[in-house]
Amino acid sequence: MDLFTIAVSTFTAFLAGIVASISGGGSLVMLPMLLVLGVAPHATLGTMKMVTTIGAASASLAYAAKKKINWTVALPGMFIIAPAAFAGSGLTLWISPDLLGKIMLGLLPVGMLFALISPNKSQTTQPSRELTRVQAWVIGPLVILVCGMYDGFFGPGAGTFLIIGLTSLLGMDLITACGTGRFLTTVSCLVSVLVFGLSGKIIYELAVPMVIATVAGNLLGSRIALRGDTRLVRYFILGTVTLLFFNLLYMYVF
Repeated sequence: MDLFTIAVSTFTAFLAGIVASISGGGSLVMLPMLLVLGVAPHATLGTMKMVTTIGAASASLAYAAKKKINWTVALPGMFIIAPAAFAGSGLTLWISPDLLGKIMLGLLPVGMLFALISPNKSQTTQPSRELTRVQAWVIGPLVILVCGMYDGFFGPGAGTFLIIGLTSLLGMDLITACGTGRFLTTVSCLVSVLVFGLSGKIIYELAVPMVIATVAGNLLGSRIALRGDTRLVRYFILGTVTLLFFNLLYMYVF
């Protein structure tokens, strides 16, 4: 791997860490940039998964320490999201690199939509409602299953999709939904890393410096978030990913 690719991908991971800690959607910046740099689609997903897993795991620990994870949903949810992510990640390995690149190009706007839509903040202070049997045995598992498949196959926006489902369909308060969602996406990311790692689809010389840069970006981003309006970050995501999207459109279609 050449030094230019390592330098640009590391800087991109730093920016993605800032974005992720403020508004989410950091992987939306990393994924298209890696593709533009010429990293193969499968290796892009595998490397990105390793980087994003670190952030998800650290956030899960923080939520757990504050007792903001609904373990009634999270623990059984582990056994749903893990095989779902395994199936999603495994499916990508059966797809040719060229076709996978086109599929990722098509899913990128979907990821943008999920990541840029904020869950209802009015639910932040509302207590979580007790789950009905239908919510516990049908709706909840279905939301987790779909999220796990999507996260394993692609990823960007999966966390937001899950949080929206937990708040709107299961009646969780926003903070608990964030903690529960982070825990479940950590599980799905770990499974995906295992699948891609065993298949040799992680470029470790890229992943290791990107992990370090992402941690640094998260630390800086959390400070920025505490200082005020973060709407500019969302505009940054939209503008950057749109430019990268058209670049990829040219690469894979024209």
